Amino acid sequence: MKAYSLHIGLNYIDQNHYSWDGRLKACVNDATDMEYIMSSLGYQTKKLLNENATRENVTKYIKELANKSKTNDIVVITYSGHGSVKPDFNSDEDDDLDETWCLYDGELIDDELRELWTLFKDKTRIVFISDSCFSGDVVRMHNNPTNDLQRITNINIVDNKLAYKSTPWEIAHTTYYRNKEFYDLILNKKQMIIDKDIKASIISISASLSNEPAYEGFFNGEFTNHLKKVWNGGKFSGNYRQFHRLITKSITRPQTPEIKYIGRPNPKFYKQSPFQVK
Repeated sequence: MKAYSLHIGLNYIDQNHYSWDGRLKACVNDATDMEYIMSSLGYQTKKLLNENATRENVTKYIKELANKSKTNDIVVITYSGHGSVKPDFNSDEDDDLDETWCLYDGELIDDELRELWTLFKDKTRIVFISDSCFSGDVVRMHNNPTNDLQRITNINIVDNKLAYKSTPWEIAHTTYYRNKEFYDLILNKKQMIIDKDIKASIISISASLSNEPAYEGFFNGEFTNHLKKVWNGGKFSGNYRQFHRLITKSITRPQTPEIKYIGRPNPKFYKQSPFQVK
């Protein structure tokens, strides 16, 4: 069995595309720290930061991972940065919005990620960790997303200490309409991907529910910070659900990490220690 990981972190994004640089402090640290954990466990790692974390590069490296990973290999993909939304054109969302990662030169839509998951082989183990706002559904948003996004203003600093890792509603709106032809081409051609189309076994752990913000601090995102504390230099003993439960219990800010199981059911994988290779 082999182990591979990809770590994506963006402290800023391209102002020419977003009309806003989305400045954050700790996302590169998140990616670096998650890479360090995987490297210590013998993973073959890759890190994409800031200008290098483009749509093309992220898509290319996930496809490379799908190509070289085999059944029962493990792949860990982590993302730290802003989350946003786009109109849902294929009616696979209850709220009529697709959730996105804000990569450097453009957003990667949740439907695109789900399509990438279909490239992985049967029972490849994937751990997908997203430290961003509304990340419960880069895998789906509930309740009233407009109110949720409007509640998060374009002032990112909270209590002079923590920032929200979300794209303000007016920026999400402007970005879409400034690049409407580009995004509509993607949104119109996407097919609905359902779990049975995904042969890999995926554990998705997100920083917050799909109607919540995710916070960041000076050194790490709030979620990544508490993940590291629970991980405790590899001393944590337990399975993924216990790992998620302790991270959730540890966080004091109003965000609720979420765990989901996607694709081919794999109870043996679910019972393993986090990031376990064999």
